[in-house]
Amino acid sequence: MNTIVNKPWGNYQVLNHGNNYLTKKICVKPHEKLSLQSHNHRSEHWIVVEGIAEVTINEKKVILESNQSIF
Repeated sequence: MNTIVNKPWGNYQVLNHGNNYLTKKICVKPHEKLSLQSHNHRSEHWIVVEGIAEVTINEKKVILESNQSIF
């Protein structure tokens, strides 16, 4: 269940999942980025554990640092 999946931008690991949730640990390499995605039938809660992340939501960019989150 905790298999690490490698991607060009870094990797992710599924930590836990159930009927209505999925928890992943996502590690993004410095200066890499994830593709922009849109979800109509689910919500996401991101927590920055280490480093700095630039998050784009509806064309608005937000900078998050360690221990900050966005929904």
